[in-house]
Amino acid sequence: MNRGDRRGGGLLVFLSVLLIILALPSVSFGQGESGRSSPPAVPVLRFEAPVELSGYLPRLESAEEKVLEGALARTGLESPGGPIRVILAANGSPLAARAPGWVSGYAYGELGVVVLLVERVPTYPTGSLQEVLRHEIAHVLIERAAGGGEVPRWFHEGLAMAADGRWGLSDAGRFAVALVRIRKLTLPQLDAAFGGTAGEVASAYALAGAFVRQLEGRYGTKLAPLIFAGMRDGETFSEAFQRLTGVSEATAQRAFFRSQGSWMRWLPFLTSYDFLWFAMALLALAAIWRRRARNQEIEQMWDDEERWLVERQQRQQERWLEQHRLMPEKNSDGEWIN
Repeated sequence: MNRGDRRGGGLLVFLSVLLIILALPSVSFGQGESGRSSPPAVPVLRFEAPVELSGYLPRLESAEEKVLEGALARTGLESPGGPIRVILAANGSPLAARAPGWVSGYAYGELGVVVLLVERVPTYPTGSLQEVLRHEIAHVLIERAAGGGEVPRWFHEGLAMAADGRWGLSDAGRFAVALVRIRKLTLPQLDAAFGGTAGEVASAYALAGAFVRQLEGRYGTKLAPLIFAGMRDGETFSEAFQRLTGVSEATAQRAFFRSQGSWMRWLPFLTSYDFLWFAMALLALAAIWRRRARNQEIEQMWDDEERWLVERQQRQQERWLEQHRLMPEKNSDGEWIN
């Protein structure tokens, strides 16, 4: 998730996303939102790596507690379970062969296993190896919080993104592009998009992340923990979601798309890197056109100056010939007299 962006336009994007959230009435479930409780127990991360990848371990091990904070808060787990195996795999390994070439990490939530393909460049929604780890750990904890029940892919991925706690310029830009490109998408179609091309997956992540953030903005960050608590008590995800929100997932999804007005769709895009590069390309083309137009003006000016010099030289020659009486005289009609 390339989320540390604070360059020009970041505030504008933040305000636009904030308006999306504030456009809907806020509903709080009122369970510990205001009070501070002692931090929950943290599961142990057990790192495994071949010798050639052991150099990555210090960087990952130093981020262990920070990796778990957001996911624990978002899932509401008080007893997060046993150790989580974090396996570092090389690009040519069987574990790497199980994922598309652009995937840099994945998780087996029910097994408590995370696989990091550390030699691959992290892609959206993650922007660093630590973010890949944080994102995949969140998937394991979501699986545990749901008690083994089935959680829709859009909620799984959106909550894993929310667990990171950041929403940057890249996310807002991708979200706007996804809205412009897709316009409407059912939740089953959104789930299916996670198995598509790299571009489709990036759009799916952006939409899922924005949808979950809006749900948390409306119902509070306790929504996911309460849904998971209901699932551990035997409810399905859909049953728990409707009981807590009063609407079905499909109704909430339609409201989400309706809330994205046309200006709200374009504003983040206009401040995204995609638009920045597009604008730079337009400026470059405009500069080339202006340079050519200026060159034509200069060439025309040179032609005019050269014509003026030729005419001036001819006039000077005529005057010199007249002064020295070497030119024939003209009659009253302006014709030369031989």
